[in-house]
Amino acid sequence: MPRQVTTINDLAAVMRVSRYTVRRLIDAGEIEAERFGGQIRIHADSVEQYRARQKMAARRLAAKVAKNKAQKTAFNKALAELKAEGLW
Repeated sequence: MPRQVTTINDLAAVMRVSRYTVRRLIDAGEIEAERFGGQIRIHADSVEQYRARQKMAARRLAAKVAKNKAQKTAFNKALAELKAEGLW
């Protein structure tokens, strides 16, 4: 079964980014592409893998932000207690 392929223009439109951004992703190895004649074709499974990696990175960042926010809240609570007791 042949793999589904798309063009840089089509992928840029779907991702809502510029053609240049898609080219940078290809050049950086984030998205796999092949040259067929004078055109570049991008495999759909490569795009899905890229999106999955981006989702995982976003989840890790969100978890890190939540952890930092919880630490900041705990610090502020402890500081408020010290101020209330006149120790700060």
